[in-house]
Formats: sequence, C-alpha cells, structure tokens
Amino acid sequence: MATAFAIPLVILLSQVGAEPASDGVKSAEGNALKRWAEIYSREAAAYELSLGRADAAKLTLHTLPVLQYSNPVRPTDQHGAVYLWTLDGRPEAIGSMWSSVDPKDARQRAMSHEFQSLSLAPLESRHARRIGRKGPVPDWKANEPGIALRPLTDAPAPGKTVTQRLRQMRQLAAGFSASITASDVEVASDLRLLPQPLLRYSSESAGVIDGALFAFVLATDPECLLLIELREAADGPVWNYAAARFTNRPLKLMKGEQEMWSCAKAEDYVGNRPYFLYLGVGRHDELE
Repeated sequence: MATAFAIPLVILLSQVGAEPASDGVKSAEGNALKRWAEIYSREAAAYELSLGRADAAKLTLHTLPVLQYSNPVRPTDQHGAVYLWTLDGRPEAIGSMWSSVDPKDARQRAMSHEFQSLSLAPLESRHARRIGRKGPVPDWKANEPGIALRPLTDAPAPGKTVTQRLRQMRQLAAGFSASITASDVEVASDLRLLPQPLLRYSSESAGVIDGALFAFVLATDPECLLLIELREAADGPVWNYAAARFTNRPLKLMKGEQEMWSCAKAEDYVGNRPYFLYLGVGRHDELE
C-alpha cells in the first residue's frame, strides 16, 4: 500500500510585500497564473518517464504542480511550475517547466525544461524530438541513481503517528542549510527552506514507512532538494536523508558546520546524468 499527497504551493511573488492590488489587477494576475499553469501542465504531460530496467516500470505524473514559482533574483523574469513523477507513491523524478522573457523579443517567452532523478535506479524519458539552443536535444536516460540515501544517526526515535512524524521530518529538514556556491556566472547565495514539504508519502514496495520531499529556494524557485525518509531496516526503522540538485549551479548542503553533500556546476544537454536541463525548447507569446 502506498500513500502520497501534495498541497500545491501557488505563490504569486508580485503580491509579496507589495501594496494591495486592485480587483482588476488581481483578476489579471490570476488569469495569467492560470494560463501559464495550463501551458506548463501540457509541457509536463508530454513526457513519459519510466525506470530504466528490465520491467520498465512506468512512472505516474501528478497532473497538478506541487509548486508554482517565480524568480526575480535572476534576470529575464523567470517563472515556472514543478511536477512530480511517482512509483507506488514514492517520488522518483521531479521536473520544472519554466519560461523567461526572450532577450531578442520581449513579446515572447522562451520555454525550458529541467529534470532531476530522485530514484535509486536508472531512469529514462520518452518524448517528441526537440530542438534547443544547441540543436537537437538528446533523450534523458540517466544511467545511474539520482540520489544516495544516508542514515541520520542523530535523529529521534520515530513518532507513532503521522502527525508526530511530520513534525519530526520538518525539524530534521530545518537542521540543514543549503547555498549556491560562487561560480563564473553567479555569486554565492544562501537558500531558504520551504517549511511545507512538496510531497508527503509512503511506499510499501520501496520500504518507505514515511517520507517528505523538501525544497530550498531562491526567491520561490527550488534550487536544492532534500528527501527525509523513514525506512525499514534489519534493526528497526531508520531515518535517512538524501540531497539532489535542481539547478545547474554548484550547491552545498550543510548540517551545522559539517558539509553533508555538494555538487559542481552541471553540464546542460548531457542526457546520461541524473540532472538534465533543456534550454530554449519552445516559445510562447507573452500575451497569448
């Protein structure tokens, strides 16, 4: 038996810390948000993901985004939506369908697709042939696991109820901190943990008693992912964690003064890695 539920986190950043908008402005913003959600959902539904193994288990797309976000920190007015693909309740892949203003034509938004494997097995996608900024986009066939689970040795004994365990997972996640490290294209930036997990789940087939997927964000844009899972083990249930990138920028995950995980800058369009970024694979009229 598996359970999974997600509460979509719909964030319209222009309303944060701003003067109250008029009813007309609110209506226009709401219509734009709805229109772009429909576009992003169509883009996500065009991908069929499966585990890259003999039985080729097909993953289930959550048709509603678990997060709609914007990122005014970076130029070109980025915004997008985050989707999850699961197997027996457990998230195996995460994708972001996002767009930004085309620097050559402000009436157009360039569409990009971003994926990260959350699986302990290889993954692959099937989709229509796409042409990106660098020419034909290769298929995504991650030939290695997307994450590595590690035990949380200082975690408390698991709570007996789902409410207690959610509180524990949020506390465990809050014990971590994440940052983008400086690179040739970006300065160092601390990331903010969203207190509400993107997904709460369990999976009997995967041996997950309870789990939650958390995101560290820049503005409201998820950059670093953290899974907290309570898993069956020989000596009883054990809390585990795993980190994953959701950006091509270098990242670092800390717990106090101890580095727990890091990654270097990612290459775009490399189809055999757990992270894949398709840049500029489509265009949409800003006012359509």
